[in-house]
Amino acid sequence: MKIAITGKGGVGKTFISSTLARLFEKNGYKVIAVDADPDMNLACALGIDEEITPLSKMDDLIEERTGAKVGEYGSVFKINPKVDDIVENYSYRAGNGNIHLLVMGTIEQGGGGCVCPASVLLRRLLRHLILKRNEVVIMDMEAGIEHLGRKTTENVDLMIVVIEPSKKSLLTAKRIKKLANDINISNLYAVVNKIKNDEEKETFGKIFEKEVNIPIIGYIPYSDEVSSSDLLGKPIDLNSDVGKEVERLFNEIINIKPEYYPQLFTIIIGVFWIWFMLAWFPKDFENLDLRASDCKDLDGGKDYYVKGVVDSDDEILEYIIKKA
Repeated sequence: MKIAITGKGGVGKTFISSTLARLFEKNGYKVIAVDADPDMNLACALGIDEEITPLSKMDDLIEERTGAKVGEYGSVFKINPKVDDIVENYSYRAGNGNIHLLVMGTIEQGGGGCVCPASVLLRRLLRHLILKRNEVVIMDMEAGIEHLGRKTTENVDLMIVVIEPSKKSLLTAKRIKKLANDINISNLYAVVNKIKNDEEKETFGKIFEKEVNIPIIGYIPYSDEVSSSDLLGKPIDLNSDVGKEVERLFNEIINIKPEYYPQLFTIIIGVFWIWFMLAWFPKDFENLDLRASDCKDLDGGKDYYVKGVVDSDDEILEYIIKKA
């Protein structure tokens, strides 16, 4: 199961993500926890007490896999770099050893944009984790809605919107719902965190159903233990009251059946496209120029064009980006 945890900043995404990762491990699952939030606090919430180097800062790895040095403008690089060994070689172990933490980091260079070696590697890795890994993948996404606009979570089995009893949280949930629908995420659910009492739970539940209408699969009470654990940099006790509430949420999640119809349609179209390309076109595309905006894996860019060659592996094309 591939799960994306999203929501407004400060609502408790990292707390929910880390506790779910530990509960999956407790129940015999192997877990890949992905910190995709630029604030990078998931390691602390999982109890990892060591210096963390995010993937976006591993310049040697980025150069090795993409063929381009970080920060060089106009360089030529691959946009389908090798990523299938990154979990094993560049993750941090948490829990009892069956949680692999990947810290993505962020692109801090001004003008780096979406078409740069580091961002290409991170996007490729996320796609690999969602589509090709057998472990449970839990992604603690960045606050807000930008990741939905970049379609980095379009193939997840389940998206959970963490909200709190506030108007701002409602507005963010509305925007997330719209964008999730745009990229065909069918399993979209909400978790209400920091509920103070039954009256607030009932009142907010009615407002949320009327204004947003995303199914709520869990209410997590406000807990001083969460604040204390956060202050000490330690994960919460799974046997505590709040830990048991998150365990109820875990039980709801494992009973949700992923809906694969949109993904299945995409796969069928992809298979047909591969057959068409291989059957009717020669395998040498060196003279074929495409705009970057025509390439599905890019966000576009007026200063780039793309040349592609057919790959014998499971990818249709290997793209090389060059300065226009």
